Amino acid sequence: MMKRRKLNTNIEAGEAVGIIAAQSIGEPGTQMTMRTFHYAGVAEHVPTGLPRIIEIVDRKTTPKKPLIVIRFNDNYKRDLETVQRIMREIEHIKLSDVANFKLKINNNGFDIRMKVKIDAYYSKFLTTESVVDAVNRFLRSKKIQGQMKPAKNKKDVFRLVIPKDSDIKLIHKVYSKLPNLTINGIEGITKATIVEENGEYVIKAAGNNLDALYNRFKTYIDIHRCYTNDIIMIYKIFGIEAARNAILKELKETLDMQGLDVDVRHLSLLADGMCWTGEVLSIGRNGMVRFKTSVLARAAYEETIKHLVRGAVNGEVDRLKGPVEAVLSGKPISLGTGRILLKFKFSNK
Repeated sequence: MMKRRKLNTNIEAGEAVGIIAAQSIGEPGTQMTMRTFHYAGVAEHVPTGLPRIIEIVDRKTTPKKPLIVIRFNDNYKRDLETVQRIMREIEHIKLSDVANFKLKINNNGFDIRMKVKIDAYYSKFLTTESVVDAVNRFLRSKKIQGQMKPAKNKKDVFRLVIPKDSDIKLIHKVYSKLPNLTINGIEGITKATIVEENGEYVIKAAGNNLDALYNRFKTYIDIHRCYTNDIIMIYKIFGIEAARNAILKELKETLDMQGLDVDVRHLSLLADGMCWTGEVLSIGRNGMVRFKTSVLARAAYEETIKHLVRGAVNGEVDRLKGPVEAVLSGKPISLGTGRILLKFKFSNK
């Protein structure tokens, strides 16, 4: 039975596997389009379905909703206290999230006032003192005289007076950068939560800065078990084979989530096509198409005049071996029965 099933899965010689794969993935894409409209307004469907497929095949540098799954080594994967501390330290908080600013110019010079507002959520990560300390460190790094001090008779309001003979351009430059000053965490990671999986604690974080996260917490993190849906980040850290597996995994999970069954061999062929050069390519004129050796095949996709002129200027020769070139030139396509060359031996009798 197993032998018969294996034989049934084998392709015939000359089968147009690329065209079949394109049709097999494209037809469910139509279904996903209709389902996206059907589920319009449901937030959890936005990063999935057809938009997610397009993100993958277009080689988007950053997904719309990046996700990092952080797993820890054997010494810390069951240490809840350490995992909680790391979760608090990675969530990125800007100064504008917890403070408001005003800049006034008077006879004494430049008066910068900051009102700190730490709500119940941010109180898990910060204190008023830690916010003020971060601002003062930033001011010292910019060689600004003085530091933030509590204002008289005003709770959680801090004041910095800078002499009027200071460089006004520097003051405005520093003031404009204060709202985006990092108070806590790693830039790019906006939210983090702890979940328990298979008896160990795992952090799931919204963001795509896995390399910075590992560099800061390499003592605790098991980088070989971490995962991100940012395929380009996986390629930079782990290499092309890991990126190829991530493409396959993301495509399969996206289709499965919509209840669409596509043979994994079609998805595998697509992933191989995007990674065969050693880097992740998009499916388009700036990706896989530019690596085609045939001038007519390149010209058949979007930038016709450009490739025809470039081929003529460079004196390129097209052997008309591919299906696109065969269709354009009226030759039989070398696929299926067209791939077999038959010669008849006529008898003299």
